[in-house]
Amino acid sequence: ALAHEQPKDLQHLAKLEDMHPRIVRNEGSTLLKLIAHARSLPEQEWPEALSEPLPIEAAKVLKTLRKIGLALGVELDIAPELMLRKKILEELLRSGYPHGPYALPDSLQGWRRELMGDALLACLAEESM
Repeated sequence: ALAHEQPKDLQHLAKLEDMHPRIVRNEGSTLLKLIAHARSLPEQEWPEALSEPLPIEAAKVLKTLRKIGLALGVELDIAPELMLRKKILEELLRSGYPHGPYALPDSLQGWRRELMGDALLACLAEESM
């Protein structure tokens, strides 16, 4: 709402949906300064837009990919949370969803890439058929 509305005064800020009065009171002037600064930046300095969320149907594929990491973690006696991050799996899925081809993200590095890279790509190739 802040980025879309870009309020210029406290009254406008206070009218935004989900804007708690305490936030306006305690942080309102700081927020307005940040918004004014952002508004003054040339377009080439704007941050990249966030990518769209993956569709609901991708959740099934994400679970399947996660199972690969979990199974290997059990096999190697490594804590599951150390195997694969959701962010990495989402990057992988975004590279070709829904029909591929997929590419391993640069963020999948080192031993994780060596141990799981081929298995993840094989799983996605199978899912795409």
